[in-house]
Amino acid sequence: MPFVLHAAWLRVDGSFPDGRLFFWADDSSRTLLAETLHPTPNPSSARASNTRQLETRSRSAKTLSHPSQISVGQLRAHLRAAFPHLDTKALTLQNATAWLPSYSDVPNAQSPTPPFKSQTNPPTKSSDVSAGVPFVNGVTVLKEWQITGLALPPAQALHFLCQLDQHQAAEGQWGAAERQISDSLATSLRFGNDLLFWSNAAKYTLQLLAGQQYLPVLLSPSATRLQGGWQPILSDTTVERQFEQLRLNMPPICRAYDLTSPATAPSAAELLNHFVTVLLDAAIRHWANKRFTTVAPQNYAQQWLQSLVSTQYTLDLPPQTAHELYQYWRTWSEQLHITRDANFRIGFKLEPPVAATPTSKEDATPGANGTPIQLGKASHLQSWTLHYFLQARDHQNLTLPASAVWEAQNHALHLGSRLLDRPKERLMASLTMAARISPPIARSLQTPQPTMVCLSTAEAYTFLNETAPLLESSGFGIILPDWWYTSQRTRIG
Repeated sequence: MPFVLHAAWLRVDGSFPDGRLFFWADDSSRTLLAETLHPTPNPSSARASNTRQLETRSRSAKTLSHPSQISVGQLRAHLRAAFPHLDTKALTLQNATAWLPSYSDVPNAQSPTPPFKSQTNPPTKSSDVSAGVPFVNGVTVLKEWQITGLALPPAQALHFLCQLDQHQAAEGQWGAAERQISDSLATSLRFGNDLLFWSNAAKYTLQLLAGQQYLPVLLSPSATRLQGGWQPILSDTTVERQFEQLRLNMPPICRAYDLTSPATAPSAAELLNHFVTVLLDAAIRHWANKRFTTVAPQNYAQQWLQSLVSTQYTLDLPPQTAHELYQYWRTWSEQLHITRDANFRIGFKLEPPVAATPTSKEDATPGANGTPIQLGKASHLQSWTLHYFLQARDHQNLTLPASAVWEAQNHALHLGSRLLDRPKERLMASLTMAARISPPIARSLQTPQPTMVCLSTAEAYTFLNETAPLLESSGFGIILPDWWYTSQRTRIG
């Protein structure tokens, strides 16, 4: 029978987020043999046995080794055979513990794991394990097992997981002799659901990297110490929805590793966010380190930059300078958070000149020499208009013009059943962010209460082709003329 390759994300304790992708393999034939040798007891005796096991565990510090795991040597050989491009030199020996479904002292990592309850409702008593984790399922109980495997650092883990479903296609690039030697090993290996889940989570991380959905941060583990790092920012509704889908589909076994008790299992959102953050940070450092020349930083700004692109993430600053830098960063980051609201987002609607509505995107293209062409009967001197508005996140047809925001007398706005707190501050903060992407929007901020900005035809063309996609990927709402969407669909078709 084939081996099942498992993967776990093991968090590393420390002031800076870190972790390792942990591999181990389960020989299902050994599990079946153990089940044959140990008949399944009846449910009542299983519950009594489980109580005795918990009492015994409290008196014993030794955790039994998983009986059906393959050796580290076998595991390394299987990984090398199945994934010839995996940097096996980066793999290090690692021990971990896992709470797995077990009966008659036989673990089974492949059976459905009893779901870990959310930590929002912790057990009332430390001894009441079933309050934190429903560990009895018929005759199945959760039991802690010692596992020995191989661990991969974050940057290499991202590369491996993102190419996981491509490894079979890559076999065509192997030599005949190499393929013959590895076939007997590679074909006896199949992927566990946990490994497939982390592969999808890594591809999600790569999507965040490609879309530049991340921001620099300053961590303050102590009053006089700062650390530079990167964190994902889920500003786009699509990205948020994908994160939620991953969270809901996380196999419970992913949360079963290195726990003092099942009740201390992290939530799926917490573990997934840690995984994404660590891989994203490691990837940026890995790629940026090749482009930046290491020089002695001359000021705190250069120190922060160096902490973001190198493995040296701690800033060496005097206490007062560190405090000032941290406060400056907090002010900047709070402005970003102000723009985010669970109910609303800021949007932009582009409208062409009234007497010159083009029928296709080609009509909005500047001339060969860069000057705007005429649109229909209207002169090219006529302006396009970019209007600002609030948009409900869950109902995008529900909008409120920026003028209504500025005219509001209260510190909160109601739109249907939705409530927006501090609408004026959020609108201005969002426009300030958008101004970094769009010069015309920046131009409109010269007025105290901007509601729109006029664009030339060339500026409108730039907005349609370049600015709008950037704003949309940054979480802003975008409404463009209908003919633009029609032309886009025709072009794709």
